[in-house]
This record gives sequence, structure tokens and C-alpha cells, in this order.
Amino acid sequence: MAINARQITLQGLRDWDDTSRFADDILAGLTKQHLLAGSNRALVQELFYGTLRNLESIDFVIEALRRGSLGPQALWVLRLGIYQLYHTHIAEHAILNETVGLMPKNQRGFVNAILRNSLRQKADFEQKIEQSTVDIRESHPEWLVERWQEQLGEDETEKLCAWNNVAAPVYARFNPLADVNLISDLRETLDADLFLEKFPEFFRIDGPIKQEWLADGLIYIQDPSTIGACELLNAQPGETILDACAAPGGKTAFLAGELKNEGTIIAADNVAKRITRLQENLDRMRVTNTNIRQLDWLNLDPDAAEQLPEFDAILVDVPCSNTGVMRRRVDVRWRLQPWDFERQIKTQMAISEAVLPFLKSGGRLIYSTCSIDRDENEAVIDTLLSQNSDLAQVSTRRTLPWIDGIDGSFAAQLVKA
Repeated sequence: MAINARQITLQGLRDWDDTSRFADDILAGLTKQHLLAGSNRALVQELFYGTLRNLESIDFVIEALRRGSLGPQALWVLRLGIYQLYHTHIAEHAILNETVGLMPKNQRGFVNAILRNSLRQKADFEQKIEQSTVDIRESHPEWLVERWQEQLGEDETEKLCAWNNVAAPVYARFNPLADVNLISDLRETLDADLFLEKFPEFFRIDGPIKQEWLADGLIYIQDPSTIGACELLNAQPGETILDACAAPGGKTAFLAGELKNEGTIIAADNVAKRITRLQENLDRMRVTNTNIRQLDWLNLDPDAAEQLPEFDAILVDVPCSNTGVMRRRVDVRWRLQPWDFERQIKTQMAISEAVLPFLKSGGRLIYSTCSIDRDENEAVIDTLLSQNSDLAQVSTRRTLPWIDGIDGSFAAQLVKA
């Protein structure tokens, strides 16, 4: 059966609009449902993510051209069509014919008219968008742009928004616990320009990921920004370490590699499905020094707490707004709401406070996020320090995408007296 990439994309966009599911999960479901592969999967991914990434500027065009209200089907068909006309090199006649064909026959006329008008006025609209405010020009929610402008300044905010609108590369990390000969052979097969100068254990993957590399545990798909917190933790042989929010396991596997599978790591998470994925990833990465626990730090079971030792170091990679990884998580900008920050901060504080009793005197607490928001980062650290006189801040590490060329992240090392 022939694959209709636009119909599948529209199905995903409507699902995204009608539910609270994230785009990545929806695309994975579409891929499985329709057995998408190769160029078909690439096209659906491009149309799906591209439409979501550019919603604000697309709607700017639609609002100027529409007459009266639009139903959900018509709105998403128009969004999909204008994305293609303004942001792809697909032939215009193919865009018009295939996209208009997604509408019922009795509704195709006005959708066709709007799309053709948008095409005729394309140069004018592109100029107007370019001269508009950054929220329209770079397609981000106005409230979020204003928040960033207050924290980062106007120029840095514009750079961040522009960064978020470029498709993210895929990076992989070599697994030091894998067979050294296989790793050496893999390195020799890679072009020199795929290696990252500042992160020699990482390389860029262009094209499909080779499943045998994953199956054999040779690599872990991971952005270099994620290891900053692990480097601050500075795991030492023989130590007992807690990874408090461990799933899906990238940081746990890195720590195990640093320790060469010596010492003891307890990797915890609170959702059974995430625990399963954590176990699968650690097994694949040849991790043998880690015990996995299902723990809810917001409602810690007393019996489970009694079974926990004191730790030399604790990594608490807390849930956050994901503002540092919006380039990868395309729809986060639209899912995020102003009140989410306050909710996340309460959770971040609660988890951090919950793990502190298990930290040895002289032990290290590493607080980590994939956020660039000061309220989730520096402000949380300030509050922790003010409420825990036995804690002292030693160092911090922050990556900013438009400066460092990798995802945004924050980590702070605190030491307990």
C-alpha cells in the first residue's frame, strides 16, 4: 500500500493538537503504525516537526488571509501547506495538489484559495515576518520570549530562538565498557570530521543510526551537554553513588564507565515504564555495578528509605522545563506554560531535600537540569543553601546553546559539611 506522507503527518498534527502527548511520542507511534522507513519516514518527520517548529509565523500568514473561522481540519491542512510552501523545496504544484486533497471535496475550494494567495504574496509575507517581533519571526510564544529577554537580554534571546529553529544533529558517545577492539574498529570507520574536538568520546551521526552499534552496546545516543554534571560529580573508585532520577540511564552509564564498573551505583526512578527502559539501557551498555530501585522521592516509602546506604556522591538530575533542549524537543515551546516553572521549582526543591539525608558528611550533591532558566538553576541553589547551613557550593557548570554549540544545561556541586 502506498504511503501518503502528508495524510500521516496530518494525523500526527491533529493528534498533537487533541491530546497532551509530546511530538516525539507521536512520531514514534506513527512510524510503528505505518511502518515508516527511509525517505517516507524522513518526509513525515520533516513535515511534522517543521510545521510545529514554525507555528507562530505560519499562523501569521493564515490570520492575514482567512475570512471567518476555520475548523481544526482546515487549520492544520493550511498550516501543513504553508510550511511546505515557505520552508521546503518541494515543487509548488505537488504541495498544492497533495495538501488540498487532504480536505473533503466540498471544502477544498477555500483551502486552495488561501494556499494560492499565500504563494502569490509569499515575498511580501516573508518581509513582514522578518520585520516582526522575535516571537513571530522565530516562532516562539510571546510570554517565553519576554521571560528570556528579561533573563538573557534581547540579543541573546534572539540567538537562542534562532538556535531552536534548526534541526538538531544526533550525537553518540563511545561506551568505555564495550569491547576495546570493537570500539577501535568503529572509530576507524568514521570520517574525521564527525568527531567533536571538545568532546573526543563523542561523534556526530549523519543519516540512519546503525542498529548494530546500539545492540552491541558500542554507543549511547547522547548530547555532550549531559555529561557536565557527571564530570562535576567526579566519581572515584570504590565510592557509593546515587543517581536519584536516573532514567533513561545516560548519566548512570557514563558514571559506571568512569568507575570501570567498580564501586556501587544505585540508580533510581519512580515510574515502572522508565525503570524498564533504564534496565534495558544499562544492560546494553555492559553496566554491572548498578542496582536499580523504584523510588518516589516526593513520597518516599520508609521501608525503602531504611534500605538506602549513605552515599559519597548524589546526582539529582531533576525534572525541569527542558528550555535547554528545545532544539531537540520541538513542541516544548508550545506545551510549556508560565505556571509550569513554579510547579517544577517546587518539585526540584522537594527532590533535592529528600535525598540530602542520605549524603555522607563531606559528600557531594550534584544538582542538574537541562534548563537555561535561572529560577530553576541558580535560584534553586540559592534556596538550598539558605535552607541547609551544612551545604556549601563548590562549583557550577552551565552550557548555553548559542555560545557552546550544544544543548543547554546547568549543574552545581554542593558539599555537605
